[in-house]
Amino acid sequence: MIDWQRSKKPQSLDSLTDPKQEHPLQLADEKDPSPLHQVLSQETEENVQASLQKIPAIYRECSVLRFQEELQIEEMAGVLSVPLSTVKSRLYRGLEALRGALQRGAAS
Repeated sequence: MIDWQRSKKPQSLDSLTDPKQEHPLQLADEKDPSPLHQVLSQETEENVQASLQKIPAIYRECSVLRFQEELQIEEMAGVLSVPLSTVKSRLYRGLEALRGALQRGAAS
């Protein structure tokens, strides 16, 4: 075994990534998220979406408009036809309800 290991010739990383080869080694792009980060991100998104379904509709509506549709609070008040203070209180209460739903989801 030792003789066989010694007889193996080391290969340069440059030769492995040479595009002229039949199957060059593909290095991961550091700008792209790793597969682990992609899976964790997808699981987090699924947990948030499932938890959103557990909170009351008026709070869910405000949360979706603010964080998914990225509307400003003033725009949300116009869309919902409610006062600005109502939007703020619904958003605050919705975030609290979502936090509780996420914690209950993580505990189970």
